[in-house]
Amino acid sequence: MKKLFYYIVGNASDFDLIHRISNAVLILSVLFGVQATVGNIILGLPMLTIYGSIIMGFVLYFLYYLSRFKGKREFAITWALVIALAFYIPIMWIGNAGSSGGMVYYLFMYGAFISSLLQSKKALYFVIAFIVESLLFYILEYKGIMVVYNYPTELDRLLDLLISFVFVMVGITVTIYLYKSQYQKSHQQIQEKNESLNQLIEEVSSQRDEIEAQIDKIEVQRNKIEEIHNEISQSIDYAQRLQKSVFPKEEALKPYVSDYFALLKPKDKVSGDFYWWSHVENYTVITATDCTGHGVPGAYMSMLGISFLREIVNKEYITHPGVILRKLRKEIVKVLNQKGELGEQKDGMDMALVSIQKDTYMVQYSGANNPLYIVTQREIDFQNNERAKQFIPTKDIPDCTSYLYEIRPDKMPIAYYDKMDKFLNHEIQLQKGDQIYLFSDGFADQFGGDKGKKFKYKAFKCLLLENAKKSMAEQKQIIEQTFETWKGSFEQIDDVVILGVKL
Repeated sequence: MKKLFYYIVGNASDFDLIHRISNAVLILSVLFGVQATVGNIILGLPMLTIYGSIIMGFVLYFLYYLSRFKGKREFAITWALVIALAFYIPIMWIGNAGSSGGMVYYLFMYGAFISSLLQSKKALYFVIAFIVESLLFYILEYKGIMVVYNYPTELDRLLDLLISFVFVMVGITVTIYLYKSQYQKSHQQIQEKNESLNQLIEEVSSQRDEIEAQIDKIEVQRNKIEEIHNEISQSIDYAQRLQKSVFPKEEALKPYVSDYFALLKPKDKVSGDFYWWSHVENYTVITATDCTGHGVPGAYMSMLGISFLREIVNKEYITHPGVILRKLRKEIVKVLNQKGELGEQKDGMDMALVSIQKDTYMVQYSGANNPLYIVTQREIDFQNNERAKQFIPTKDIPDCTSYLYEIRPDKMPIAYYDKMDKFLNHEIQLQKGDQIYLFSDGFADQFGGDKGKKFKYKAFKCLLLENAKKSMAEQKQIIEQTFETWKGSFEQIDDVVILGVKL
């Protein structure tokens, strides 16, 4: 029975509440038409009412079909009301004793009730239409203009009224039932949602507790990391102070050269590049060195290199660049326990080292992968030295009367290498005012500019030539400013050291 009921009115999953009530009202109207037809035949009422009830029953069933199976609810309700006003109620008024019959009042009530299902301004218009029509028919009957047919007996009239009343009450009962079932279903859904919500709240609460525990744990770890970071930073700061303390004092070079500058730009706080000089028995030994790596490992190598240079130059009184590099390589290989085995770390140094005789300006040079640049105001004859080469700039440098020569190094590092030959020692006779430059590869290899490319050695040579006539302090400022401008927003990729010395 319940399945049949829901088949007639529709399931909640298919239709909303108003649509299901509309379906119920329409099918009850059909049954009401059937009852009216049978009743009118039994009571012997005029054929007008019998045919009217039959036609109305078929029309209402068709409208029910449209609403239930085609989903055209508002269309079906609207036309049911229009047909009732224009056709069925006038017939029933005339054929069922008019105002004395009473059944038409139930029709008016039922029509007004159906109007409410439209849920629009049309509902109000239909209610007004039912009221106006009932008053109009009453006036017409009272004035004698409208003729009505009475029931055969008073009992027939009362019986018809009772049946009509029952149909109206059934319609109202069905409506109440549908509202109640919808309320119960909604209430059940709300309870289920409340249970789901409570469960979700418990889960969220549990997750919140877990997250808070994780936050506390992260906070502890963060504090620990901060503590370790502070310790490491303090250690690096201390290492920076230690490294600076082993670098030579700048005033120690002033008595032996006309002018100079030392530019050191570490990638990190401490540097793997270093410069060093010392004066021994009328010779001034100067070097710019690039150790493997940067940061703390590079700084360790730099301090190792400075320590060995002090031993070799200051204690053993060795000023021959080739010998210094060879002895330094021997010490590095020994202390790092390098044997040339497969997978062994290739730690070491690239460096350019010069020894300047103060009185004669004779300069000796040896290089491990790093060259020496010489800038003069005259041409120099290197007597067929294949390692010496003059740089000819491809661009025009205004008012440039200087010459730049490059002395290429040995292609060997200060470390264990496949080739462990002696370092070639070059002797170059210079004059007062000539300038020499020692440097690492950090400047030339720096990425920057508009296209993010390397600066390169060619541009570096042009930079030295363009500013050769300026003081060493001005040259340092220009070189440093050029580096920063070129680097721009790019990260510094390596340590940078550049030494400029004017004889």
